[in-house]
Amino acid sequence: VIFITKLLTNFLPIDTYGKYAWVVEYGLFFSVAANLGIFANSVRLISASPANSILFINALFLRIVTAASFFIIAVMISIFISSGDFFVLSCIIFTSSLLVDFVTMICDAYLQANYKMGRATLALVLGKATQFVLIFLIIRVYPAQPDSQFIPIIVFVTLTGSLVTALFSLIFVFQKLKFECKIDLNLCWSIFKSGIFFGLINIFNYLYFRFIPIALAKLYLSDSEFGSFDISYRIAFVLSLFSTFLMFSVMPAFIRSLKSKEWHISYKIFFRASLILALCSVLLVGLGTWLGPMLIRLLTNKSFVIPQLWFIFSMFLILAAVSYFYDLVLITLFSIHQDFWLLKQKNKTCNT
Repeated sequence: VIFITKLLTNFLPIDTYGKYAWVVEYGLFFSVAANLGIFANSVRLISASPANSILFINALFLRIVTAASFFIIAVMISIFISSGDFFVLSCIIFTSSLLVDFVTMICDAYLQANYKMGRATLALVLGKATQFVLIFLIIRVYPAQPDSQFIPIIVFVTLTGSLVTALFSLIFVFQKLKFECKIDLNLCWSIFKSGIFFGLINIFNYLYFRFIPIALAKLYLSDSEFGSFDISYRIAFVLSLFSTFLMFSVMPAFIRSLKSKEWHISYKIFFRASLILALCSVLLVGLGTWLGPMLIRLLTNKSFVIPQLWFIFSMFLILAAVSYFYDLVLITLFSIHQDFWLLKQKNKTCNT
């Protein structure tokens, strides 16, 4: 991802990158809305029944149907808010890429629950390597100064990388899991219903942590300033994902220790995860604030460092550090089937 970002930001003018970033953020908003807690719930359910192929197939079917519905809505809305032909076409291609990524996510849920995350990582690396090579080749042969019409080409390469990752993820899953194509609508409804509260909490979080700030930035900043803003946010957001990956990685072992009533193991897992996240949050804000401008220049070029926006990166790092502890609480509650309790607390806060 770092190398891909470096290629794009060195090749694209900052204003063109700003337009590309808006396509990505627009699609990601509908991606979060379409999540509906299905990935997290799939990890939870598959952790309790790792060899259940019917559960995997139905989770995959539910994931594709629900995501496709949201992305069709996204494309329809893009027609009315489009600022150019490139936006609608880019939206169609990018949401297709996100739909493929959702297939990968369900595969990851199975691999994670069965302690096969090395294979999921390999599939991801193969997909990103494909994306990097294609972007590198396109940049070498593209004859003109890239403008907004180049954006659909970039997102098509993203789709290609997603297809490679999904293909290898499915191969790794079905090496270990017997394929049984049996769609059970009652099971689909059960997966959907038991994960919806987690999905709603994620939507609330996304609104105030990502979409609202980015929508306001798009409204008030120029394309060049938005490009710089997005790079700062994207770096911080990637760093914020550490807590999510950590908690979902320990979830299978945590659930199994709870199920077998080995409370000392459950406590040890929770305590170690808390300690790791506390240390990493301090390092994130301290080192990140100090090295921020250098990191942005390293990943992009000096045109992306805009002095009047100096505070943006530090602000996002603080939000990312806060999100570490939010993930610790939320995913722990989700593991013990208490995510609805947290949603009720949110509603009480909103009403207050």
